[in-house]
Amino acid sequence: MGPPQTGVRRELPWPGIDFLEERRPPREPLSLISKGERRARAAEMRRRDCEAIQRARFKSGAEALVYHAAVNEAGDETSPHQEQMQPPRALMVAAVAANAEAKHVERTRAGIETRMAHAMSAAPVTPSAAIAGPSLSFDSSFESMNLQRATRVAENEYNLTMTNDTRTTGHTQWYYFRVRGAKPGVSYKFNIINMQKGRSLYENGLRPLLYSEKRASSEGIGWRRVGSDVCYYTNFYPRPTKSGRPTRTYHTLTFTVTFPLANDTCYLAHCYPYTYSDLQRDLRALSEDPQRGEFVNRQALCTTLAGNRCDVLTITNFGAEAPVGRELASAFDRPGSARKKRAVVLSARVHPGETNASYIMHGLLLALTADNERASALRDEFVFVVVPMLNPDGVINGNYRCSLAGCDLNRLWDAPHKHIAPPIYALKTLMRELKRTTELTLFCDFHGHSRKENAFIYGCHNNKDPNKKFHERLFPRLLSMECVPFSFDDCTFKMQESKKSTARIVCRKELGLLNSFTLEVSFAGTTLDVEEPYHFSQDGYRALGRDFVNALHKYTFLQQEEINEQMCEIEQVVREQTAAASLPGAAGSVGDSENDKMDDEDSDSGGSDDDPLDGE
Repeated sequence: MGPPQTGVRRELPWPGIDFLEERRPPREPLSLISKGERRARAAEMRRRDCEAIQRARFKSGAEALVYHAAVNEAGDETSPHQEQMQPPRALMVAAVAANAEAKHVERTRAGIETRMAHAMSAAPVTPSAAIAGPSLSFDSSFESMNLQRATRVAENEYNLTMTNDTRTTGHTQWYYFRVRGAKPGVSYKFNIINMQKGRSLYENGLRPLLYSEKRASSEGIGWRRVGSDVCYYTNFYPRPTKSGRPTRTYHTLTFTVTFPLANDTCYLAHCYPYTYSDLQRDLRALSEDPQRGEFVNRQALCTTLAGNRCDVLTITNFGAEAPVGRELASAFDRPGSARKKRAVVLSARVHPGETNASYIMHGLLLALTADNERASALRDEFVFVVVPMLNPDGVINGNYRCSLAGCDLNRLWDAPHKHIAPPIYALKTLMRELKRTTELTLFCDFHGHSRKENAFIYGCHNNKDPNKKFHERLFPRLLSMECVPFSFDDCTFKMQESKKSTARIVCRKELGLLNSFTLEVSFAGTTLDVEEPYHFSQDGYRALGRDFVNALHKYTFLQQEEINEQMCEIEQVVREQTAAASLPGAAGSVGDSENDKMDDEDSDSGGSDDDPLDGE
């Protein structure tokens, strides 16, 4: 199989198998930050930014451009229009200073527009000569990378700009780049100055990830949490909107890193990277395994816009009388029985930057193909149809949210076009065929969440069938019993208008699927452990996939008496949440209102760049 296709005029090699973890990492604590401390940090950083920008209005800054990506999202040399989409140095320092002053002095829209118009007419400030001393070397010319520009603003401080999602003017949250030339024991400060989301887990203890090639080769140590003085705050760099007027601003993620070894090549990332090539490696190992491969049939669901293969796996106990590579329809046959196997559909990575979803999926695949009684019982009962990566093009190009066409594929499920969103069109068509063939028991799409800790589920309410009241909450309830980091209280079961075109709601409405879920898992970690909050590791995410399989086994073979007992407990939880929501000053129930508020703040009504996006 050839290298992954980007769909634009560039080649992105795979970083290599040195990214495999050889030594199990220690549990890395997640230090929660109080709201007061968080606000004080952000205020101090904004004050420093404002002072620096004001000084830059009157004196040429001693900053130097040390890295700039060679192509824009269309594969061409960076155009002036693309330059204007990015913060400095693409935007004039005078404009940035005027915007900062306007934010502090006059909050009215008219005041902002007046000051911006005046500032944009000023002459740009030209940086002076490069800062003395050797600079770090940056690079993002590899698969799933994301770095547009690096500017050295002090001896050991760099302003970084991430690349917009392909054919969009935003969705900057995922970062992944290579650094060389660092001196051990020296603290380097990085400021990512065009983050889009208004809120982030970096405000509450999340730390960046670092990978050292030398430590990996000599000690078997892979990705580790690093960074001190981590802060996420609103900056003063104007952010373009649909109107073209920069009346909003970006956010800055700043952190300080000390690199471990000299003459090393290191990588920094938002979450554990998992590339398209990683997936192909894992699927090849799975299908070629002499034991696990017996239960797996790997095929192409479709071809993406860039020409990449989108894989679909069929996992079940195939009959001994037929080869594994037979038609999907015959996989539902039960030897000696007219009753067909039921179907479960699972998917991940519709949003490319939610890389933790791939580790959860990997853990699930290992659990489903294991040689044990629990996995075998599930394979006897179900045919699992699994799409491990719904957006290969976005993953390859280092996007956070969108596809090669610049679309959020999880906002196209209501009417997917086969030439704009081939994977969504193909999977929805396949699910309709499954519905005609057998009972479709459960659908779940795996996602990452950047504003909340723990794992939780978005489901769909069941208000029209009183005989199955709250039955949509049974599987999440069982998952909370199997999985320590999973929070049943954080689950929501509402069908918001803003989410009507997502996979979860479309499958509920059009396919009548009661168990139609989005599994959300934090980029940070969990606060539910009895000892202390901790960051998720790669193995921790894989364990979530294993726990999902265990919960599904319990759900499948639950006796009626046990179902009645669980439903009584669920109704009691709902009553307690409703009572808590009715108290004076209460924001709403933990299970619905509060989470829906956060979810709606993070969501958009159709993939708009003007709103911060998160999770589903």
